Amino acid sequence: MVAQTRFRVAADPKPRVRPVPSNRALLPTVALMALVLAPSARAQGYEEAVRICVRVAAPDERLGAACTVVIDSGRAGPIERAAALNNRAVGREGGVAAAIRDLDAAIALAPTIAKLFHNRGAQRLDASDPAGALADFDTAVRLDPRYAVAFASRGEAYFALKRHREAIRDFSEAIRLAPDYVHPLYNPYESRARAKEAVGDTRGAAADRALYMPLFNETKAGPGRDRNTTGPRAWEPFIAYPKDLR
Repeated sequence: MVAQTRFRVAADPKPRVRPVPSNRALLPTVALMALVLAPSARAQGYEEAVRICVRVAAPDERLGAACTVVIDSGRAGPIERAAALNNRAVGREGGVAAAIRDLDAAIALAPTIAKLFHNRGAQRLDASDPAGALADFDTAVRLDPRYAVAFASRGEAYFALKRHREAIRDFSEAIRLAPDYVHPLYNPYESRARAKEAVGDTRGAAADRALYMPLFNETKAGPGRDRNTTGPRAWEPFIAYPKDLR
């Protein structure tokens, strides 16, 4: 028979209850976890912003916010930051005035990229400043004399200034550099036809329109492009870095 031992339990007027940690008590732990996890999360967020803003560089509702992350990060090099400023600008985050400010900053970082001057010129043309646009397009074609789209855009600035013969000259150069490149938003043949009409050359205008109609039929799968209309010379205003700047 096993002897039974009696234990006396002392009465405790205040029963001991294990305290539940308060939010305040948890704060150091949460803060420590944040310190451990935040760099990784921030790095992933930055890399995703880079991907959206300057690697893909295409219309996206997240583009403006992504480019702002890249621009403000302090991590992007000057050319990458210039590309981000350009892409935020052409996405019209904040309107034309804000776009021109972004392009001013981009040009200060990368003053040898012709496309930055072209895009600022396009913004100025949209803002009814053809003289300012003309100066930017002049710089773009000086930096890259095979930039067909920039010649066509300078032609539009001349046309807005009623300098129609100079417009015809630039539209002709755009066509010479890229004779098969037309699409609904870029058509130097039609632009030249308008300029010819402005100087009374209706037959020449009709001839230009006859020239480009077959090109639309031939390029239904996409505009006919060559080295003068791709990469940094493309009509699309975005800059994919580093792909477009190699």
